[in-house]
Amino acid sequence: MKIIAAIRQIKFLIADFTNNRGGVYYEAGFGKGIGREVIWTVRKNYLRHAHFDTRQYNFICWRPGDLAGFAKALQNRIEATVGKGPVA
Repeated sequence: MKIIAAIRQIKFLIADFTNNRGGVYYEAGFGKGIGREVIWTVRKNYLRHAHFDTRQYNFICWRPGDLAGFAKALQNRIEATVGKGPVA
């Protein structure tokens, strides 16, 4: 219940589908259902294992050897979907 309560309070969530954990499908679906932005991520070699119901989403694929590239792609997606937010 802590995860559901947290999803209710956030602006967006990042859902990683690597290893096809069932809970992430539920949490991403719940977030979408209540109007939260969901940023879909998966390790590149696991994309083909993602459930067919999620194939229409634009996944950010990442590689263990390029986490800096993943961080930049994630930053770009967050800024494009929800904005930059406050600058400290």
